Amino acid sequence: MSIIGHGWSGKDWQEHICTVLHEHFFGLGLRFQDVPDQVGGDNGMEGFSTDGHGFQAFADENSNNKKERAEKQCRKISDDLPKLYTYRKEWAARLRSLKLRTWTLVVPAFEAKAVLDHAVKEGEKIRAQKLSFVAGDFRALVCDTRPFKGAIARVGNRPTIKLPTRDIEAKHVEKYELRNPKLVKTMDQKLERIPTVRDTSRVIDVRRQYLRSYLYRENMLQSLLGQHPALRERIDELLSAKGAQLANESELDDKPANHRVLQVQSDLKSELSTVARSLNQKDREDIARGSVGWWLLNCNLNFLENDDANGRA
Repeated sequence: MSIIGHGWSGKDWQEHICTVLHEHFFGLGLRFQDVPDQVGGDNGMEGFSTDGHGFQAFADENSNNKKERAEKQCRKISDDLPKLYTYRKEWAARLRSLKLRTWTLVVPAFEAKAVLDHAVKEGEKIRAQKLSFVAGDFRALVCDTRPFKGAIARVGNRPTIKLPTRDIEAKHVEKYELRNPKLVKTMDQKLERIPTVRDTSRVIDVRRQYLRSYLYRENMLQSLLGQHPALRERIDELLSAKGAQLANESELDDKPANHRVLQVQSDLKSELSTVARSLNQKDREDIARGSVGWWLLNCNLNFLENDDANGRA
């Protein structure tokens, strides 16, 4: 649903602002941590930076004029800022030693001083609660996207980047197989432990699907390196951490091999939706599947040796 005056839907605005904030703080050598809102809401903040700045995104819907928009922005402040107190136990556990210095409502159009005045008053109420995770000089603020012009220029004005990549043909997969026989053998040995793949012809088919996904992922990451290096670095950090985690857990995780592959792929897609919001969904899915392919080629994603009739591996 478009909005009169600025053209953003609430969902798209939230997605856009979180993408911009990731880019903005990364450019400062910091990090922005968003708070998923799929279950139970976001508890009053879209996310926070590692130097103590909290943010809430809000795009008013169907406002007919500036006065109506300002009223909705004030109501949003009244609704969300007190949640820092309502959910104080959750925020204290989440932030730990980090002190919130500001809480800022980020809107597409900031046109009324009354909205800022209202935010300042509500911020004073929170400061008076002397919460363990709130700094003594805490303030609530309001802004549009002008403070983040540099980040917006880097990620674009809309939340989706579509990467140009060349397709992976059968000849590319065959060439990789010929050049990397040991890695291919490693993948085959793992796929043979998956109950639904054990047939030799099926192993070859699934192996080539994962190799195609892996090679496609490599093309995508190469495109990111040239066009969006900061985003590429964030993805690299995630994949490195995830790969290390898988290697550490491989000797302990006794899920059936097919379940584990699907779970790893699903978890990575979810994590990429946070770290790489500016990529469209299909590109995130391709990176996730391609990364599973890479981990199947290497030691990261292993399965326990105790195959049995139930397919546990």
